[in-house]
Amino acid sequence: MHRSFWLLLRIVLVLLLLVLGGCRQRAERRRAAATATSQAAASQAATSQAAQSPAAPAGASQPGSQAAESAAAAALRTVTEDGGRLDWSRARNLIAFDRRDANGVYQIWTITPEGANETCLTCNQPNAPVHHKGNPAWHPSGDFIVFQASTQSDGLLAALATPGIGRNNNLWLMSADGRTYVQLTQVAEGMGVLHPHFSEDGSRLLWAEKSGAMRPLRGEAEEWTLRVADFVTSGGAPRLENIQSYQPLGRTFYESHGFSPDGSRILFTAFLQPDEANAAWMDIYTLDLAAGSVTRLTDSPEVWDEHAHYSPDGRTIVWASSADCQCDPTRLRTLQMDLWQMQADGANKTRVTNLVASSASRRLVVDNSWGPDGRQVAVLIVDGSAPQQGTIAIVTLNTP
Repeated sequence: MHRSFWLLLRIVLVLLLLVLGGCRQRAERRRAAATATSQAAASQAATSQAAQSPAAPAGASQPGSQAAESAAAAALRTVTEDGGRLDWSRARNLIAFDRRDANGVYQIWTITPEGANETCLTCNQPNAPVHHKGNPAWHPSGDFIVFQASTQSDGLLAALATPGIGRNNNLWLMSADGRTYVQLTQVAEGMGVLHPHFSEDGSRLLWAEKSGAMRPLRGEAEEWTLRVADFVTSGGAPRLENIQSYQPLGRTFYESHGFSPDGSRILFTAFLQPDEANAAWMDIYTLDLAAGSVTRLTDSPEVWDEHAHYSPDGRTIVWASSADCQCDPTRLRTLQMDLWQMQADGANKTRVTNLVASSASRRLVVDNSWGPDGRQVAVLIVDGSAPQQGTIAIVTLNTP
């Protein structure tokens, strides 16, 4: 059966989980709001006690790819147990993340790496978009945050408008204090955006944009396009200019992950069709923006690879993978993912976390962001039974 069908089925299952969990989620948010002080104290206590050594690495081979070596993680420390998609500012040493409020609407928050000073930037802001706001990404200066905002939050299609799916989402920019807002894109009805990322020098912005519908009966994945634009702040309000579009592997699904530190390449995930010679479920690639050449970093059919990010020095990449999970990555109910690390050219793939072996529950690493020192990575870990919320933790790497 075509993988496009399974991708569609996965989206449907996500929608069901979001809808069924909505009422419980809102009730939990209201209880959390009533006991915020005690929860903050508990979180601080948990943070001080949560450092632990991960389970020994499996050392097994990555299916369809190179052999995995020993694990590289030294510690896993909880920042908050109520977090979402995240980005770690090197300029401000703050983690921005999204979280549902008591009404089920995603808002953007900041928190210190120690788990202190939680601040909602978009709550009760009259100039902020009304509906879901998520997938925040810091400008390197620390002065701005780019994020996704949806145009709807009611009805069945509202689940498709959440930050993780991005339908009817546009890119917005806000000041670091959450008081000033500018809309950067205007997509057509039914289209959307995902995962914006600034270049290291702050002059460009990368994102993925939905540009066509899924056609499962024709064996075609939903069509997305990688966009790169100049980010301009002079001569008026911040805006995007000189937008360039890329579909380096043809018409298929793309997800943007960021620029290389020198700005010459972008990292992305693509979903390719099973009847193609280089088919895979989800794999990690780089695109050389000047030459137009594509390099495949993971070549692992039947493994889910996503959320790849360059280290600050550009020497290594961390990403989320279902390799060695003893699961079927096409089935949401069994999918498990850990954080992995490789060299920038795709060599020496190593497991960083081992959530599969260290927990009886089904947990997934679904997002990550490097810290300022290049030795720590903030990760979002979700329980497979409740993927709409998760734990933000910091992994300290055993790298020299």
